[in-house]
Amino acid sequence: MLSVRRHVGRGLREDLELRNFGPEPESCAIEIDLRADFADVFEVKEGRVVKRGRLTRSAEGTRVSLGYRRGEFRRGTHIEAEGATLVTEDRIRFEVVVPARGAWATTVTVTPVIDGAEVVPRYRPGLEVEHST
Repeated sequence: MLSVRRHVGRGLREDLELRNFGPEPESCAIEIDLRADFADVFEVKEGRVVKRGRLTRSAEGTRVSLGYRRGEFRRGTHIEAEGATLVTEDRIRFEVVVPARGAWATTVTVTPVIDGAEVVPRYRPGLEVEHST
């Protein structure tokens, strides 16, 4: 029997944990679909989301980059998935074997990009959320 716990990383980090309470190892797949429209909060509130710019997607290693450009306006996000077995422009997949009475865990980090510069995540992987800057 597997149970899933999602530790909310408070914004830009998600800690995922699978626990196996059974006497045998269990295997499973976890997939995360990736989408971004880069809509302005005022566009959303007013119900007038019309994208006139160009959306881009790329994947390299364990990182997916999503971007939006309209003239000089540039926004983006990088999504980094520790231990992912498949990374494409719109999906991250983990093939997992959880040991008997054991656990498997990973972190997915989302880093905003504004005008080409990455915003340093407040809750970095490897640190307890309570101890992050």
